[in-house]
Amino acid sequence: SSTASGAAVKSYAVDAGMRAVNDHYRRTGLPAEARQGPVEGCFYTGVYTLAEKPPVSVIIPNKDHVRDLDTCLRSLYERCTYGRLEVLVMENNSTDPATFHYYQDAEARYPGLRVVRYEGPFNFSAINNLGAARASGEYLLLLNNDIEAETPDFLERMMAYAVQPDVGAVGARLLYPDRTVQHAGILVGFRGVAGHLFAGLPEKQPGYMGRAVATMEVSAVTAACLLVRRSV
Repeated sequence: SSTASGAAVKSYAVDAGMRAVNDHYRRTGLPAEARQGPVEGCFYTGVYTLAEKPPVSVIIPNKDHVRDLDTCLRSLYERCTYGRLEVLVMENNSTDPATFHYYQDAEARYPGLRVVRYEGPFNFSAINNLGAARASGEYLLLLNNDIEAETPDFLERMMAYAVQPDVGAVGARLLYPDRTVQHAGILVGFRGVAGHLFAGLPEKQPGYMGRAVATMEVSAVTAACLLVRRSV
């Protein structure tokens, strides 16, 4: 009858742990609620309350690849529930005339979308910096053009952490089309420089101590989907 054989043996211990975390939230004034995590008895998920929705500017670098970009934009405008979005598509050296026809259609179709031209050779940092300079949002979401939003409230969930004063940047778990992990945090020093944790792990696998499905602090997150306060 030990929890070493499984958390369900003494479920009251799991409940007591959750009460302890929630008591801590109340004592410290954190606007959060502890819930059972995906791996019972392993960890709890702190669900933060987002009291308000500050405006967010989404910055998407693009060169041609209209099909990818269209999938990305459709997912933001048709699934995302956040609402207060400004989207800047950062055009850089596209050569296909169909791309510019698509830009015109997208600006007419999607409210709050603008196409901004970056002149010069590809420079990821410079492109995003120009986007940040042209953006009006208090928060910036750097997003690759091949990212498709699947979870409707993904931005609310990311923002709930981004507004915390001790958080610098927030990333998301990203999956390949075959439903394996592409990104679940980056560990600096791994593989000589840095590497993605749990890369290639099947979507449903929780990983070591549930860390592949836990919200956690990591060394870095990929700029393929990175939310940051403008002030930071």
